[in-house]
Amino acid sequence: MISRDRMMTTINCEEPDRVPVYLRLFERSFLIDEGIVWRNQFERAKILLHLDLDDALSLHAPLTISSDVDVKVIKKSEDGEKYPLIVKEYHTSRGVLKQVVRMTRDWPHGEDIPTFDDYIVPRARTKKYLVEREEDLDALSVLFARPSGLKLESFLKEAEKVGEFAEVNGVLVEGWGPMGGDAAVWLCGIEKTIKWAFEEPKLMDRLLKIVLEWDLQSIELLSRTKCVDLIVHRGWYENTHFWPPRLYRKFIAPMLKKEAEETHKRGLKFGYIVTTGIMHILNDIVDCGVDLLLGVDPIQDRVDLNVVKERLDGRVCIWGGVNSAVTLRSSSEIIGKAVKEAIGKLAPGGGFILGPVDAVFKDTPPQGLKAFIDAWRRIHSYPYR
Repeated sequence: MISRDRMMTTINCEEPDRVPVYLRLFERSFLIDEGIVWRNQFERAKILLHLDLDDALSLHAPLTISSDVDVKVIKKSEDGEKYPLIVKEYHTSRGVLKQVVRMTRDWPHGEDIPTFDDYIVPRARTKKYLVEREEDLDALSVLFARPSGLKLESFLKEAEKVGEFAEVNGVLVEGWGPMGGDAAVWLCGIEKTIKWAFEEPKLMDRLLKIVLEWDLQSIELLSRTKCVDLIVHRGWYENTHFWPPRLYRKFIAPMLKKEAEETHKRGLKFGYIVTTGIMHILNDIVDCGVDLLLGVDPIQDRVDLNVVKERLDGRVCIWGGVNSAVTLRSSSEIIGKAVKEAIGKLAPGGGFILGPVDAVFKDTPPQGLKAFIDAWRRIHSYPYR
């Protein structure tokens, strides 16, 4: 099987020629040997496929600030503040949105503030979030418009490039755009998001309806490219450590189900990445129509692999099974045991893609990654027990 067929067969919860392994290398330009690097995802895919590993290309749907929105950014100092402040304002037809962050030493965005970024989540860095009042939702609802002009042209050109490479090299294409509860946290901060969910449910419902409109727009745009196989909804902040199951079912699950339905209408698969707090929402993930759950972690999330397999078997494909941050820093014996256990418990009958959760990062030890790949090579073929 070529890699794409193997991955799609597995996502369909069927048994491929062997257990796929998808490493999800994040901000890392090499595999094991730092002397062999790649400059982009195309070079990375060629290297991994040559090594008989699996990979996926990413295509990100753009969000475009409306043409009638006036954006102003200033940098200033303020008494009592250790760091300079960056103030960004969006002047819309329905009001002004204002965001203020502290330009700490590790601030990576120069004298600007991205709308969606993990760096703006901590209160220690953000002095004022973009959305804090009901009035802010009016302005937020008209902040973005459908991509057009050069922005749309650039996206379609990138999609064409990705599609041509994927066709020639037989590799899966992931479409990234839907962001649901993650967008709420970026816009409001964690405390305000959960407080609204508990105390101001109408405001939270309105906020998530605005985000859902963006998400559905992204799904539609990604489906137009004809090269995307899998739409991925990012849900790192949608876990039950933040959202109690009752609130998850009230706010997150309906949005997820709607996005899955829209994705399936377009003949694509729907992936959901959430890497912690999943045990209480496994049935919800099934009911929402998720095809691929990315992020099953037996160490930091303490999931029971047997229970996950029982709940999802034949209905939702699983990616993960081995922890990255802890396990891949352990001995080769511990890593080998973790890989063997993940494959033995999750792979029978298909529907399992082996991977280190959350990802392989820049500082993941090369020897740990090598031990992971070596262990997979020893037992990846069916039958493997």
